[in-house]
Amino acid sequence: EKAGLFHLNPQDHYLVVVIKIDRTPDGLTDEVFQKMSWISQETDAYLRDAQMHALVISKTDSFNVIFTASDHRLLKEQVATYSRQLLARKPRKMADTGLRVGIGRCYQHLEQVDKSYTDAVKAIQHGPLIGETELVYFEQLGIYKILCHPCLKEELERFYQEVLLPLVRYDEKKSTELVKTLEV
Repeated sequence: EKAGLFHLNPQDHYLVVVIKIDRTPDGLTDEVFQKMSWISQETDAYLRDAQMHALVISKTDSFNVIFTASDHRLLKEQVATYSRQLLARKPRKMADTGLRVGIGRCYQHLEQVDKSYTDAVKAIQHGPLIGETELVYFEQLGIYKILCHPCLKEELERFYQEVLLPLVRYDEKKSTELVKTLEV
């Protein structure tokens, strides 16, 4: 019922983008607030121009943007465009700031949105492991998706389905030994 108040369809696809500004040694300064204000304005303008619906949650030093759409492919494209535009339009005075964007996976159903948020946070935290510090998709983390996950079982099953199972099937179909090669 509460989802309706925010014009959210519980059956839609959801994808969370976390935009984090590293705090300065002085803590929260006017500069940090100016950057947060700029991000808010850019996000509002993008959503208006793209005619997208999203829920924007502002925190002390970050923004969480919950994007939603009925078509997951369109949703992913729109989020990618938003993220690239946000970073491309970053003012020069923000060039040296620790502005980092983490993008979670797309999930269907509103009750799954917390997983996308967790993915986005992990993307920001572990992006440097793969050499990405400014814009990181959770999907880019590769094996680190598994290694940084506190609840390995679900992620291991998903990893098997997405990465290993195609190799197993290929081996069975073509009589190859790719899985054996991987083990070695």
